[in-house]
Amino acid sequence: MRLFIGIKLSEQVREKLCEICRNLKERASQMKWVNEDNVHLTLKFLGETEKRDQIIEILDKKISASGFTLKFTGLGKFGRGDELRILWAGIEHSDGLNSLFNEIESGLEPLGFPREERKFSPHITLGRNRYGKVHPDLITEIDRLSDHSFGEQEISSFQLLSSTLTLSGPIYKTISNFCL
Repeated sequence: MRLFIGIKLSEQVREKLCEICRNLKERASQMKWVNEDNVHLTLKFLGETEKRDQIIEILDKKISASGFTLKFTGLGKFGRGDELRILWAGIEHSDGLNSLFNEIESGLEPLGFPREERKFSPHITLGRNRYGKVHPDLITEIDRLSDHSFGEQEISSFQLLSSTLTLSGPIYKTISNFCL
């Protein structure tokens, strides 16, 4: 089973993010956009694993993080110069989110899931571009929206989700919900 740990976004925040994507689509026909129902915050990608029950047990018993508020602010991109590989929405610094991430990393390490080597950089992936180059107007628009607010959300839970890959895109299913 292909699994990841994430946070589902409220309908309000998801709608604001998707509205921006719909407005950008005319400038970015080569982008593969994340399905609106699939927009989420990934905390840890676990990949193919048969350890579902052990993961659930650890997340249920070892996570003591409290609820927190996330503020979704700004668009950005991964890619150099006018190259765009991934379009993302940003998340303002949150001690609560960092605490949850660190507890998940620590809790799952004994099961053989190594800690992330890169610094935790939370973001919401909105679209991918396998070609790299995009119309300059798109980069200008991303820069213009670099400080745009997409709202905030009280986070009181996180989820273990499965990801089934299909030709029309991934299908996500909640395996378990964990309250904070």
